[in-house]
Amino acid sequence: MHQAYLLTGHRRLAFESVEWAFQRAWEKWPEVTAEPDPAAWVRAQAYDYALAPWHRFRPGFRRAHPSAVDAVHQALLELPPQRRRAVLLCDGLGLGLFQAAAEMEATPSAARSRLLHARTHMSRRVPTAEGPATRHLSALVGHVSTATLPRADSVRRASEQRIRVLTTAAFAATAGLACLVTVVAAVASWH
Repeated sequence: MHQAYLLTGHRRLAFESVEWAFQRAWEKWPEVTAEPDPAAWVRAQAYDYALAPWHRFRPGFRRAHPSAVDAVHQALLELPPQRRRAVLLCDGLGLGLFQAAAEMEATPSAARSRLLHARTHMSRRVPTAEGPATRHLSALVGHVSTATLPRADSVRRASEQRIRVLTTAAFAATAGLACLVTVVAAVASWH
């Protein structure tokens, strides 16, 4: 959740992203367990949701969260989403270039380009008195508070409830369509 917060600057969106990712993992559990790195799968889902462009149309999500006052975090939030993701994966989490490229579903050369542009931007924006921005970014990633993390059973319950609602809606729509077809057929045959 802290990583999603660093990517977006919004605590509520970070919480939604992580919850959404774990719900997807619960729904697609056989696929997730077949992955070589299930944590990377969940992280990729959370990042994709957090960086989705449609969030900018939601009320209250136009600007970064006011608590994003740290210079490194502010510089990170100024980056385009893919560069933000690349620098967080490589410099924040310490992943190798090929691992980060695989997680971003990009070629290694594209990931390298995103990373270099992000590092250049961050080195220009962050004063040198604080030290390298990459070292400070890894410290930001490591500073995690578990006080606001959702409990596993609440994520599972929410996922099961969502599946029940979707299944009920699908059955209701099918039944409604069947009734409509029956009525139309009866009226057509009557005329």
